[in-house]
Amino acid sequence: MNGESRTSILFYLWLSLLLVPIALGAYGFYLFLVYKGTLLEATSEIPWGIFIPTYVFFVVLSTGCCIVSTLGNSFRFKGFRLISVRATFVAIITLLCGYIPLMAHLGHLERMGNFVTTPNLVSSMWWMSTFYFMYLLFEITEFWFLTRGEAVKLSKVTKGIKSTFYRLYALGTKSDSKESIDRDIRVAVYLGYIALVFALSAHFTLGSIFSRMESRAIWFGAFLPFNFLISGLRAGIAINIFVVVMTHFLTRRPLSDELKGFITGPLRKLFAFLLAFAILYFDWLVTMSGLHLESYWGWEILLSGPYAAAFWLLNIGCSKLIPFLILILPWTGRSVKWVTLASFIFLVGNYNLRYQWTIVGQLPPVDPLAGGLLHYAPSLYEAFVVFGALSLCMFLYSIGNKLFPLDMEHP
Repeated sequence: MNGESRTSILFYLWLSLLLVPIALGAYGFYLFLVYKGTLLEATSEIPWGIFIPTYVFFVVLSTGCCIVSTLGNSFRFKGFRLISVRATFVAIITLLCGYIPLMAHLGHLERMGNFVTTPNLVSSMWWMSTFYFMYLLFEITEFWFLTRGEAVKLSKVTKGIKSTFYRLYALGTKSDSKESIDRDIRVAVYLGYIALVFALSAHFTLGSIFSRMESRAIWFGAFLPFNFLISGLRAGIAINIFVVVMTHFLTRRPLSDELKGFITGPLRKLFAFLLAFAILYFDWLVTMSGLHLESYWGWEILLSGPYAAAFWLLNIGCSKLIPFLILILPWTGRSVKWVTLASFIFLVGNYNLRYQWTIVGQLPPVDPLAGGLLHYAPSLYEAFVVFGALSLCMFLYSIGNKLFPLDMEHP
C-alpha cells in the first residue's frame, strides 16, 4: 500500500468517526425541537444554557476569520494573503455551524419566516440576525469568486463525480483565462469589504445584546461590544494558526519558509499584543466592578465561588496568561509548534470564557429577595448537540480542504 492510498483510507476513516457525534447531535437537535421544555426543566433554572455560549464561540471565530481573510483578500497584506482563502472558508463553516445550537435553543423553526414577514426594527436581536445573514451571503459569494477560476481548471483535469462537481460549482462558466480570474478577484475584493462591514456590525450588535442588560450586572457596560470585536480578532488569529499548521501536518505537506516566518513573526506578535490587551482589560474590568455592588456577586462566583477552579485555570490561564507567555518567550515564540500549541490552549480557554461569562451572569437571581444562586448543569442531550456541531464543523472543513484550493494565493 503506497502513501497516497494510506492517506485516503485514514481520511475516510476520520470522516466516518466524525459521523458518530454528528448523528448524536442530529438526534439531540430533533429532541430539542420536539420536547425542548421537558428536556430542560429538570436541569436548568436559567433561560440561556450551553447553546448560547456555543453559538457565541462559533460566531466569534467566524468574525475573526472574516477580519483575517479581508486583511489578505481585500487589503492585500502580504502575510495574510497566504492564509486568506482558507480563512474565508473557515469563516463560512463556523457561522453555519453556530446556527445549530442557536436553532436548538430557540426551537419552533416553523416560525423563522416571521423574521422576514414581521421585522422588529427596534430589536437588537433582529438586527444581529440580519447582519449575520447578510455577512454570510457576501462571504459565500466572495469565496465563490476567489475559487471559481480554480474550479474551472480542476473540472478539466479531473474525472467522474469530481469533474461534475466542479462544473456545477462554476455555475456553467468555462473561462479560466488570466483576465477572467483577475476580474473575479477584483469583484472578491469589494465583496470582502462589504462582508467585513456586516460582520463587524453583527458582532458589535451581539456584544450590545449582553451589555445593555442592566439586570445582569456582570454583563452590563459600554465597553463590552468593543471587547467583543477585539476578542473576535484574537480568536480568528488563533483558529487560523491552528488550522493551517495542523492541516499541513496531517496532510504531510511542509510549511513554506514564508508562511513559517509570518506565523512566528508578525502574526505571533499581533496575537501577543491582543492577549496583553485582554489581560489589561480584564484587570480593569475586575477593578471597576469592585466599585459596584450589583456586579460583585457575579465576580465573587468566578473569583472564589463554585466556578473559581475552572475560571483561574481555563479563563485566566488558558485564554490569557499561558499562551501569552508562550508567544513572548524567545525560545517558544520562534517555534511554529509552540505557537500552534498556544493557539490551541487559547481556543480551549476561550470556549470556557464564553461558557462561564454567559452562565455565571445569570446565576444571581434578578429578584434580590429570592436568595441563593440559581442552578444550571448541561444535560446529555445538550452535549450531543454541542459536540455534534463541533464535529460537523470539522467534517465540513475536512471535505472543503479536499475539494477547494484553500492554499492558493492570488497575485
